[in-house]
Amino acid sequence: HRDLHSFPTRRSSDLEINEETDCISVLEDSAAMEAANNATALPESIKAQIAKRLAEAEQNKLHLEIETNLDIYAQYVGTNRTYLSRYLNQELNTTFCDYLNNKRLEYAITLLTSDKKYIADVAYMCGYADTSTFRRNFKKYIGTTPRRYRQGANSATKTKETTS
Repeated sequence: HRDLHSFPTRRSSDLEINEETDCISVLEDSAAMEAANNATALPESIKAQIAKRLAEAEQNKLHLEIETNLDIYAQYVGTNRTYLSRYLNQELNTTFCDYLNNKRLEYAITLLTSDKKYIADVAYMCGYADTSTFRRNFKKYIGTTPRRYRQGANSATKTKETTS
């Protein structure tokens, strides 16, 4: 998904809204990223503030809150949604939706490999309101389903234990 909060001149016919993550994406993704990267660069002091506060947000697990969206993150970071979106695009080469999903799925991998929780519980603990969105995003970003990932991780662990 591509975040367009910093592009107020887009027509509504160019936008796709994902209500599950409150993310707005452009149907022509490459054009959105190019426009974001060509936008005016943020001052170094603002970049430093955003980087510091993003690290704090991650430490406080803001990405695991179901209601988290770009506005909430921007408020937490102490900036506006345009600056945060621009920072993510220019400095991390990602969109807000991709950033959020990556953080959530990093935690999901930890839970899937260390706990015996139900997939639905893992989804909820990672900030997903429903299991189908979690599975879809997991497969998109990780390349397999949560169940298959867990099975592969468990079989790899058993193989290590038997060879040790």
